[in-house]
Amino acid sequence: MRSFAVLIALSLLLIGCSQQAEPLSVDEQVEILDEDLRSVFADQEALDHPLTLHEAMARGILYNLDHRVAMMESMIAKGEVDLALLEVLPSLDAKAQYTVRDDEQVVRGESPTTGAQTLAPTVFEDDNRTTTSLTAGWNILDAGLAIAQSKSASDQVLVAEERRRKVIHNIIQDVRSAYWRAASAQILSDHIDSLLVQGRETVTKLENYYKTSGDNLILAQQQMRLLEHMNNLNGLKSQLATAKIELASLINLPPRADYALAVNESDIFDEATVPHLDLDPEDLELVALMIRPEVREDILMQRVAAREIHKTTLSALPGIGGIFGYYSDSNDFLQDTDWTQFSLSITSNLTRLFTLPVRLEQAKNKEKLVQMRRRAIAVAVLSQVNLARQRLKMAEDRFGLVKQLASVSRKMRSVVSQKTKLSDADALEME
Repeated sequence: MRSFAVLIALSLLLIGCSQQAEPLSVDEQVEILDEDLRSVFADQEALDHPLTLHEAMARGILYNLDHRVAMMESMIAKGEVDLALLEVLPSLDAKAQYTVRDDEQVVRGESPTTGAQTLAPTVFEDDNRTTTSLTAGWNILDAGLAIAQSKSASDQVLVAEERRRKVIHNIIQDVRSAYWRAASAQILSDHIDSLLVQGRETVTKLENYYKTSGDNLILAQQQMRLLEHMNNLNGLKSQLATAKIELASLINLPPRADYALAVNESDIFDEATVPHLDLDPEDLELVALMIRPEVREDILMQRVAAREIHKTTLSALPGIGGIFGYYSDSNDFLQDTDWTQFSLSITSNLTRLFTLPVRLEQAKNKEKLVQMRRRAIAVAVLSQVNLARQRLKMAEDRFGLVKQLASVSRKMRSVVSQKTKLSDADALEME
């Protein structure tokens, strides 16, 4: 009773000491976020020169946080393989126990028929007693399941690597798009601002002419076309304005970082910078199916699903296990205070055995689901390849047209500039 009272008192003491979790304080949150922001941009090469496209891609792969997360997931998947292999090892348990009694444990014997005492009251155990044991056990079924789990974990490592490849693919694609938009913004920003200023001045002049000349349809139409062009320029400026911030995020630079791109107008219109595909459509489809991370990931997942069928069947088999142990007891009434013991057992979970057909059917359905999902992805990949080919062809045609328009625009600007210079020279001569 006294021991029970002590346990109750200790329990009440622990309950009294327990407290609910404190809410997140502002100072704690600020400290954590400050540490996060410092670590995000630490340990990376400073950008002190104009950035090229290939450098932007390299920085994206090295410093992009999504890629870092994918690498950490791959590392964790590899650790799961090691943990699964550890389950194959036999279990090793050590135990030590100290027992104290307030009264001696006394036993007596009596006849089951007469009830007469047949054994004098006897003490066979010390009041203070220490027992220790060290046992090793190993189950063949558990070891087999652990080996199968380690193989599935190995496939999950490959799956994580395919997902990391997908992240790299997306980073390169996004960096390329953001880079050229940022390059266009860097080249065109001053030109667009200058054109908008000239447009506002021209709109003001047209407005004054319109007021002095009365209702003039031609002036109104010119003003309308000019305002439409200015609206298009503003839309283009807004689209390009965010590209530099997006590129900074992709290559893990601070959003307000001031950096320049190693690009000029001649680079944009250089034929060497335009990608070309020399593969036939069928070859492109085959290459896409072979190297797309999503397809390879689902092929690996089918291996995992097929192994789950094997594991389901294996779990219904009886398990054979053995335990070998060394035991020690400080009880002075024992003739042998230490001994070794070995036991061999066969166990079977009857519930798993009876429910095996249902669980097998479920495992097979999961494998079929992976197959159907892979086939759907394969069809989607084929569609994406053909759509990409069409978009590339349209982009090449548009690039050629825009290049011609730019060339004509330069010629027109040169002619206007020359006429303006001639007009200024004539005016000076007349003066």
